[in-house]
Amino acid sequence: MKIDGISTGLFKFKLLKGSAETVLKSIPDNTFHMCVTSPPYWQQRDYQSEGQLGQESTPEEYVESLVAICREVKRVLREDGTFWLNIGDGYCSKRIKESGLKPKDLVGIPWAVAFALRKDGWYLRSDIIWEKKNPMPESTRSRPSKSHEHLFLLSKSEKYFYDAEAIAEPQKEISIKRAFSKNSVDKRKDANSNEYAISGKSQDKTYEKLRKTISNLAPGEVPTCNKKDVWTLATADNKIQHFAMYPERLVEPCIFAGSSEKGCCPKCQSPWVREDKKNWSPSCECGETETVGCMILDPFNGSGTTGRVCKNFNRKYVGIDVSDKYLKYARDSFELSTQDMGLGDVVVEEANTVEELKGL
Repeated sequence: MKIDGISTGLFKFKLLKGSAETVLKSIPDNTFHMCVTSPPYWQQRDYQSEGQLGQESTPEEYVESLVAICREVKRVLREDGTFWLNIGDGYCSKRIKESGLKPKDLVGIPWAVAFALRKDGWYLRSDIIWEKKNPMPESTRSRPSKSHEHLFLLSKSEKYFYDAEAIAEPQKEISIKRAFSKNSVDKRKDANSNEYAISGKSQDKTYEKLRKTISNLAPGEVPTCNKKDVWTLATADNKIQHFAMYPERLVEPCIFAGSSEKGCCPKCQSPWVREDKKNWSPSCECGETETVGCMILDPFNGSGTTGRVCKNFNRKYVGIDVSDKYLKYARDSFELSTQDMGLGDVVVEEANTVEELKGL
C-alpha cells in the first residue's frame, strides 16, 4: 500500500518504522481524524535507537525537536482534527548554563512544549491532569513526590470534532438536589441585583438547563455532565521494560471524544456527528449511508497502547516508531488480538527513509 493511499486503504492497523518526522513527511495532508501520543520525555530514558527523541542536550533543543514533529502532525491532521499530547516533567541533574537550569530544578517541560505549540499555530484547548493512583515511589525528602502528568488537548482549527457526550460523566446527586432547591433561582438574593456575583446568575442558568434535561430523560436514563479535567487512573503494567507506557484507560476518552463512534464517510472521510445520545448524521453531502472507521495516528507507537484501544473500538490505526523491539511487540500484540476479533491481518511496513516510504 502506498503512503498516499492511507486514508482510503482497506486495513485495520499499519505500523511504520522510522523517525516520526521523516515518516510523517511522506504522508499526505489532512489524512487523520485525530492523534494521541506520549513522546519520549527529555533525558528520561535512552531507547538505543538512532534518530530518537529525548536525548537532546538542553530542554530548548528538545522542545524545538518535538515542535518540528508536531508541525508534521498538524499537517497530516484533518482541519477538524484534534491532538492529545501526554507529557511529563523531570528534574535537572546538572547545571545547564544556556538554559539557566541548576541541579534539582524542576525543568518545566510540559508547559514549555504547550506554549511553543501554541506559538506554532496550534489551538491550546485544555490541560488535563492525569493523577496517578500508583505513582513511582521517590526517595526524596525535600519536596512532594510526583504523582501526575499533563495531557494537553490541542486542535488544528478553531472549530473541530469533539464528542462531549461520548465521555460525559454521571451527574452528581448533590448537583441534582441543588438544581431543584427552592433557593436556586428566583429566591436567590442575587437574582435581580447587580450588586452580587455574576457567577451566581450563571449557576442558576446551569441549574435551569439541568432541570430541563432531567425532565426530558427517558425512563432509566441518567443525567450527565461534562467530563472534568482531572483524570485519576493507575499506570500501565510494565511488560517489556517500557517505562513510559500510558494506560489504555487514559487513551480511551481521547479516542471517544476525538473521533466519531459512528465512523466517517468512505468517500471524503468526514466524520458522522451526534444528533443526540443515540442518533447520528453525516457531516458531508456525499450521500453515503455506510461508514468506515475513523483514522487515528500515534507517531510514537511504543508498545502500541493507542493501537490496542483503536482495535477495541473499531478505529483504524497508524503507528510510527524507530525501535524494532517495540514495533515487534506491538505487531505481535495486534496479530493476536485481531485474529481473536476476526479483523484480518495487521499490515506492517518498515522503512527508514522517505524514498523507501514512497515506494510502499
